[in-house]
Amino acid sequence: MISGGGRAITSHVIDVATLQRWTEEIGYSAELTKPSTLRIRPREEGVVELPPFYVQCTENWVVLSMFGVLDLLDAQGDAGAATPTLAEDTGHVLGLLRHLLEANRDMRVAKFALDDRNEILLCAELPTESLDRSEFVDAVERIIEYGTTYQQTLLGAET
Repeated sequence: MISGGGRAITSHVIDVATLQRWTEEIGYSAELTKPSTLRIRPREEGVVELPPFYVQCTENWVVLSMFGVLDLLDAQGDAGAATPTLAEDTGHVLGLLRHLLEANRDMRVAKFALDDRNEILLCAELPTESLDRSEFVDAVERIIEYGTTYQQTLLGAET
């Protein structure tokens, strides 16, 4: 507690343990992969595995990142025909990027972006200053919903 002007101000710290607890409370496993990073997976057996989904906690930000949302993988994890990289000129890349930008306009919290290797990821950034459980849970659930929806819509993938 911080005392200021005759009233107490409660300051809560968002840390990896808190994010892990919140994630597990909504039915996902949250495995610590690095001191500040969790890997999110479905806890329930028989559920299709999510694309690699990580939550990283820094002093000021919680960053949620789902990689490989548009990779073509079947339910058993066998590699299929991979989505072309942006360096390849297939004629479909521009249309895909246009579709993702249109999707960004319609999505709350999460957005499609390019990583440092020009691969498409789905991400969200939440400030830790005022982050509460409901806001974090909403972001996790939206990333999962958007990731599975866009796999189905753009790739015809079974999720």
